[in-house]
Amino acid sequence: MSGKRKKPSGRSPAPRPESPGPPWMVYVYGALAVAGLLLPWAFNIKALAAGMDMAQFARGAFANPAAASISVDIFVAAALVASVAFALPLYLMARHRKLSRAAGAGG
Repeated sequence: MSGKRKKPSGRSPAPRPESPGPPWMVYVYGALAVAGLLLPWAFNIKALAAGMDMAQFARGAFANPAAASISVDIFVAAALVASVAFALPLYLMARHRKLSRAAGAGG
């Protein structure tokens, strides 16, 4: 009979992949990841080359509230193995590539 309802299958429809954006963005994310890795180290090396030891470096990291704010962010990120400046663009690059592949396979 046409009055009967179909039982729900319990499965939701497959999600559609998000649009990854322009293909060149993967290179932008990669460049930001490299810059986020190299630029902070350039300042660390400069400080150590100027004769600053680790105790002086740590004191300078908390010399004022602004420096302390940045330092805490960096120390927390370092505890998680990689800095945010490197990890976030690297994540975005990997996500962009995955979405590009999914859009190519599904579209």
